[in-house]
Amino acid sequence: MRYSLLNLFRFFAAIIVVLFHFAYCIPPFDEGILNRLIGNGHFAVTFFFVLSGFVMVLSNQKTNLKLHTEKIRFWKKRAIRLLPLYYLAILMYIIFTLGVKNPIDWKEMLLNVIGVHAWDLSPQPLINPPSWSLSVEFFFYLLTPPLLLFSQSRSIKKNVLIAIIAWVITVIAFVFFMQYHQRDLPFNFFPLWHLSTFFIGITTGNIWITIGHKISYNKQYFLLFLIMCLTLFCAFNTGFFHKNHIALFAPIFAIIIFITVLFEKDNYTKFPNQLFDFLGDLSYPIYILHWPFLTYFNYFFQDVNTLTWLLKYLCGLVAFSILLHFTTERFFKKFYKTI
Repeated sequence: MRYSLLNLFRFFAAIIVVLFHFAYCIPPFDEGILNRLIGNGHFAVTFFFVLSGFVMVLSNQKTNLKLHTEKIRFWKKRAIRLLPLYYLAILMYIIFTLGVKNPIDWKEMLLNVIGVHAWDLSPQPLINPPSWSLSVEFFFYLLTPPLLLFSQSRSIKKNVLIAIIAWVITVIAFVFFMQYHQRDLPFNFFPLWHLSTFFIGITTGNIWITIGHKISYNKQYFLLFLIMCLTLFCAFNTGFFHKNHIALFAPIFAIIIFITVLFEKDNYTKFPNQLFDFLGDLSYPIYILHWPFLTYFNYFFQDVNTLTWLLKYLCGLVAFSILLHFTTERFFKKFYKTI
């Protein structure tokens, strides 16, 4: 079962990341509440990490990852799902950079091609900045088989305790180091820094599989959902940990994900599921290609940093993502299903 509301959330999270990168100085996003909200849009990446852990549990609950062949099959499927557009983004960068005769940092290029540039401890990747999270995801997926086996061999209570301890250590360490690096951590993108968020997602998935079918959605869960969203809104509105990828909101995202799938379980037929699933499928090309697409877009449209420019850019990015969805992604998805 595909959870269409989560797919819709994925789409909006990808758009929020785009706005975080390019809209913060454009009216009406340049001041007030909208500016502070968009200025914290990077926390959508934490949502992606938690959601990835959750989805990995659900999509592999019938897979025996103790078998070496199943592990290889899992890694192949992940590679086919992620790498085509990942390398397309790199190719777009190379073509444009060579076209305008700018130098290429071949060391960083090699790290990007291998997918390990998030381990470099650089303040920010230069080739395709959003791709740092893909480097982190590659690390997560490499560890997914042992992490799933680890979590399955332990009770829900132990998994929750481990997730909480890992999350607390991560947040405390982040705050501690932030005091000595003036809010600009050299390992802001370091994969180990984000592992607790992925495990929180795995734990949430295990909880859902264990007790999700026993729970019925009611007004209390809706109230909890609103409280979690209000907490996020207030934290975002204050500019809390601006531009630092801290795991602070991972538990809140986990609760929102759990309540969302619980709500959809009892109300599945009430939504335009095909539309939501389609928008969810667009989230990955929108996210991974929005930076290289901007490079080409700005080459042809010079009215940068205006609302008209932003709307044109967003429409072009979505159209480009739709084109890739019906061509490249669909082709590889068919191949994906044969493995």
